[in-house]
Amino acid sequence: MEVEVFQPKPMPPGGSKGAVIVLHGAGGLLTDGPEMRRWARKISGHGWTAFLPHYFNRTGTFIAGGRDFDLKFDDWESAVSDVVRYVRARPDLAGKPVVLLGYSLGAFLSLSEANNSRQIAGVVEIAGGIPAQDVGRVGKLPPMVLVHGQQDKTVPFSQALALEQILVKKRIPHASLFFPTEGHVLSHGAREQAMETTVQFLNSIRR
Repeated sequence: MEVEVFQPKPMPPGGSKGAVIVLHGAGGLLTDGPEMRRWARKISGHGWTAFLPHYFNRTGTFIAGGRDFDLKFDDWESAVSDVVRYVRARPDLAGKPVVLLGYSLGAFLSLSEANNSRQIAGVVEIAGGIPAQDVGRVGKLPPMVLVHGQQDKTVPFSQALALEQILVKKRIPHASLFFPTEGHVLSHGAREQAMETTVQFLNSIRR
């Protein structure tokens, strides 16, 4: 599986602040690639090493749809877990936090991985939610940022509200950035606001 790496520019004096694994949505890198790389470059510009895995390689998928979500989700989740292990094994990131940032399908995968692992320091989930199989067994999730357009017709806003309720009930630190007029794909202005919130969130993570 190919993984694109975006090193910090400039590199902080003490090295990278940590790792952010950026996960694309169902559009794969064919559709989501330019946007995901914008996020990765933004993050690396603030001292973090960003990783963009081609996790669809695991299933030979280009764009996901139909029954792919049921049939291939476990394989994609396994690929994400492999990337987390790869990142944690890198000497330049030893002992440093690992954060997941996912869009749409990538957000569902991020939350699933964070729910099944204690190795994740934070999650930024954009236009996603908790996978159905995890709703009844949510454990100790890490701090996170929720980003969602209230006019989203692909992943309904109710998914974000349901996740927020879980976080409140479990007293998990989080920030919610909900845009009343945005849909599934954020406009330039909303994306810039979400990026700034993400940078603030990353700066708050203990290292």
